[in-house]
Amino acid sequence: MRRLLPYLSLLLSLPAFAGGPGDHVVATVAGEPITIDEIDATGEAQLTLLKDSLYWARLEAAESLIARRVMEAEAKEQGLSLSSYIEREVTSKVDKPTEEEIAAFWAQNPNAAPPEEREHLHDSVVNYMIRERSQPIREALVSRLMAKHAPGLKIDLPTARIDLPVDGAPSKGRASAPVTLVAFTDYGCPGCASLVTVLDYIENNFGENVRIVHRDFPNDSHEGAFQAAVAARCAGRFGQYWAYHDRLFTDVKDLSPQRLNAIAEELDLDREGFSDCLASEDVAAEVTADRKLGEDIGITGTPHLVLNGLSLKGGLDGKTIAQLVAMELDRLKVPAPTGSTGHEGHGH
Repeated sequence: MRRLLPYLSLLLSLPAFAGGPGDHVVATVAGEPITIDEIDATGEAQLTLLKDSLYWARLEAAESLIARRVMEAEAKEQGLSLSSYIEREVTSKVDKPTEEEIAAFWAQNPNAAPPEEREHLHDSVVNYMIRERSQPIREALVSRLMAKHAPGLKIDLPTARIDLPVDGAPSKGRASAPVTLVAFTDYGCPGCASLVTVLDYIENNFGENVRIVHRDFPNDSHEGAFQAAVAARCAGRFGQYWAYHDRLFTDVKDLSPQRLNAIAEELDLDREGFSDCLASEDVAAEVTADRKLGEDIGITGTPHLVLNGLSLKGGLDGKTIAQLVAMELDRLKVPAPTGSTGHEGHGH
């Protein structure tokens, strides 16, 4: 998704998901009615995913539409057509890629097309590279125009949220923090390993305003991921959950029993107690319960973040997540720490 524009303050008033009144009878079987509410309850996980997709699609469309409107306003003010204005302010400032740069593109993307087809794709590659180079220029332009034509505008988060329990889960930060960020992760997932740095970034930017909660969502295709989740929880029994958690993510390809024990030794955990815990059915049940919880709210892959009940789109970088946290603090009328990324420029 395109980076959230920091000056936006558009209220996205998302209507209820398509459907009739909850008590509307869809069918009657053996004299018993089937209502919209029953259908929604039965397909809750799938509906959650569809609602999330609808929100993010609308958010992207809103950003695109707002960007166009502010450029149209500026173009009109300067007596230009929109296309002429974009040509002058964006397109003309982008250097056309050289043949050497195009060759470098193919060197970096050898599987994009076989060598014999690349000549026919020359113009497509040139246009792609121009679009990539123009994007930061366009974003900077739109940010300036937002400050001029729509000062103080912002995007608000939707009100429909997941009721997600966090009690008993490993966490960092105050239980009373205004923002709770729940991370569903898998110790065999490379993207989850990258999330460690992202969450550190959030913690450093927002401090006591954010509580970070971990939930396990091990994938059966990642060998050792389930037992690694058990091991991290066992480390938590000795007050070393987060240290063990972070060490696990330094190598998602090795979740062998030998490595699990080696990390425990590094952290000087009680050997016998740790070993007994690894075999505990109760701890394994906690991991299973986490995965079931994730499935119940529609999660199908990791990493997956839930911010105060708002299910976030995957693949978001630290800066974008920080902007979402700042927007949530705005909604709750809680001042974000001075200089926190994503909060500046909101006109508050």
